[in-house]
Amino acid sequence: MNMRQTTIAAAVLTALTIGAASQAAASVYARSYLDISNLVILPVTFTGPGGTPVVNTTGVKVGNYTFSGQNTASLNNGPTAADTKVCSGIFGGATSCGASGNRLDPLVVNAAGSTTIQGENTFTFNGPGAGQYANADGKLYTASVAGDASTHTRNIAESELQTGTAAAAASVIDSITKFTFQFSTTAAGTLMIAFDAIQNMLASINDPAGAAHQATGTMNTELKISNDSNPADFVLYNPDGSATTGCVTVGTSFSCSEQLDPFSLNTSVATSTDGTSSALVNSGSFLTFIGLMGSGNYTFTLSEKKSTTLSRVPEPGIMSLLGIGLLGMGLAYRRKNNA
Repeated sequence: MNMRQTTIAAAVLTALTIGAASQAAASVYARSYLDISNLVILPVTFTGPGGTPVVNTTGVKVGNYTFSGQNTASLNNGPTAADTKVCSGIFGGATSCGASGNRLDPLVVNAAGSTTIQGENTFTFNGPGAGQYANADGKLYTASVAGDASTHTRNIAESELQTGTAAAAASVIDSITKFTFQFSTTAAGTLMIAFDAIQNMLASINDPAGAAHQATGTMNTELKISNDSNPADFVLYNPDGSATTGCVTVGTSFSCSEQLDPFSLNTSVATSTDGTSSALVNSGSFLTFIGLMGSGNYTFTLSEKKSTTLSRVPEPGIMSLLGIGLLGMGLAYRRKNNA
């Protein structure tokens, strides 16, 4: 090998070495985790001391219910790993759902090529700095309409890039049919919706070798009650950290009064700058009263979704150096052949 070829080869080796070292230290990471527990939807009257709500199920009848869950994850534009479960039943009657503590449990999914594997129902935080992966898991432990004292859900989506270019994970406690049940009332009344929530979200970037990167974790939570005889009448409760803006009524069938809304369950964390992070860690209790203006048949729906999206573009200077080195080697080889 002549001097020119030796120099070019050394340049290529240097570029590869620098690129590999920089990529090994890189991390573009996001997670979104939510635990909702002690969720109850109860008819109440304000006849207790001081006007406190007292449960009153007179004239209220619960009917059918359906639960569904879906976990999906993909890494570097590879195939999407997914698992979906659906079950249904009749309040106080037959059900295809699991027993209390395991009402609905779609399997954890780990995207093809993941170097860190999330275990079934572990809900641990692997990163940042754990490897290159995308995983998602969700579970419905208990459901009040299936006979449990309250409803409990837990979901996580987590992904990280070190040398790759794209990752996405999503954990959804609803699909098309969602967490749904029907009920009827014989008179106007009030429903109390109360639950506890634990939130943990993080987006972070430590990637000096990246020219462009983005890490985003998102969370969406919606509770909806609609009038079956007039679907244009409904109330949407989207906890947003404000007791005045998270509940919206459409039509004339409902009223809404938020009492406790300590932090947003419809939010995101994001960063696109190396050496920075964005985090949300909260826990608290939520309480809202929904007024039903008359008798009728109604449908309640809980929708939850957690997701992450990542992107990473390697530093163009390193790639340019590598490209120049490879081009030089090709020209040197061609000249040798011509000679």
